[in-house]
Amino acid sequence: MNMSRDKSVTVATNASLNTSGLTTPSVLTEKAQEMIADLKERGLTSWLREYVTHQAISIRELLVTLDPSKATSLAEGIDDVLLLPLLTASLTRILRKRTKLLQYNAVEDVVALLRTSKRILVLTGAGISVSCGIPDFRSSSGLYALLNEENGLELDDPQQMFDINYFKSHPEVFYSFASRIYPSNFTPSPCHRFIKELENRDILLRNYTQNIDTLESKMGIRSVLQCHGSFATAYCIECRCQVPGGDIEEAIFARRVPYCQVCMKALENRKKPAKKRKRSKKRNPWDGGDDSDTGVAEMRPSCVMKPGITFFGEAVTNRFDKLLEEDRLTADLLLIIGTSLKVAPVSEILTHLPHSVPQILINKTLVKHVNPDVVLLGDADEIVRYLCQRLDWELPRIEGDSKQPLEGAFVNEPKRGETSHVWLFDGAEPGVTTRNASRSLVSPVTLGASDSAPSGLRQTSRSSSMGDFESTNVEENPSKRSRRL
Repeated sequence: MNMSRDKSVTVATNASLNTSGLTTPSVLTEKAQEMIADLKERGLTSWLREYVTHQAISIRELLVTLDPSKATSLAEGIDDVLLLPLLTASLTRILRKRTKLLQYNAVEDVVALLRTSKRILVLTGAGISVSCGIPDFRSSSGLYALLNEENGLELDDPQQMFDINYFKSHPEVFYSFASRIYPSNFTPSPCHRFIKELENRDILLRNYTQNIDTLESKMGIRSVLQCHGSFATAYCIECRCQVPGGDIEEAIFARRVPYCQVCMKALENRKKPAKKRKRSKKRNPWDGGDDSDTGVAEMRPSCVMKPGITFFGEAVTNRFDKLLEEDRLTADLLLIIGTSLKVAPVSEILTHLPHSVPQILINKTLVKHVNPDVVLLGDADEIVRYLCQRLDWELPRIEGDSKQPLEGAFVNEPKRGETSHVWLFDGAEPGVTTRNASRSLVSPVTLGASDSAPSGLRQTSRSSSMGDFESTNVEENPSKRSRRL
């Protein structure tokens, strides 16, 4: 494999490699630097296939190359297969420390990228639908905050509302508020229209949305993956029978639990009239009697209908892994709009794309655990309108909507952080200034030219296990692969 590298560059510390968390500096060899650069372009699965399978390098040797301290810490005689989880953990830790691309810093760079990119991948969250009247989940005025203030719910954590096990036990709790997030008469936002404009210009690779409101479909965006499902369908948690989402709409707005009609009919057919026993005239006072006399308290049917949205403890659609595997090969720009990036596995798209692909974050609040190339903070709708003005693009109009803002409305110029890649627009998180925005973000890692490999290295995708789920709290560990709304 022929890779051009700056041989004078050294990589900083074991902090990104050492599974023990040690931060003792250790200069890596040129071979290790090349391996790391290759990893950041290939992704985990392809890298393992190349070095372990094709080049037949032992896992022990790979571990020692990437972290020389392992030469003395790894016990002799351990089978290579048993060392694979340790290597995978080290590689994953490296991937999560993306290097900022130094050539992109200004709004002008964002405009230029939008003008020249041909395969734009867009990752969106609840922030693009707030202006439509749909609450987000994690902000101070979002759905979780509202649920936390509700009386009578007795929840330890408002996120229990979306836990699949809690839903199975207490479906009435979810249906008591489901109407608040049900997509009814909402109108797509300027952000949705911006994504549609990218598609109209044939430069949208795909929109990976974490939203369940189906506004992308209402806007007519065809190349979209609803990573967390939607209300478009519903299914029975007992027999898995699937129906159109409209079939449970009446129940949602009536705030009652809908049941599977197929299962309910089968249940009715199984019921037989119970024959009553004649009681004896003399009865032992210590005899508790027979259940057939007193009856058993009727239990709620287990055939509850559930919307096709992904709850905690459920895996994302299989298409997520398949499409990302394809898209990482050709994406030339990543736009992240309106998301806190705390929901895995979707949030890990950033690190599993080739690290040489430019990344632009558009959000109201700072996202401190990622390292995009340019950060535009403020009202996402205003930011995309500003970009369209700079590009001389016109946002697509929505038929029958008379409330759309005038495209010619003036958007104030952003303010730049001190020697920074952070820009503040109107509507940025209260209290954020150009100075503290710059200092609050992850310090850019600048490994230099050796960290950017040619696009030809983008050969395969990341690990297919990214679609797996865990049930840990995403606030504590954003990398955990659990579905979080």
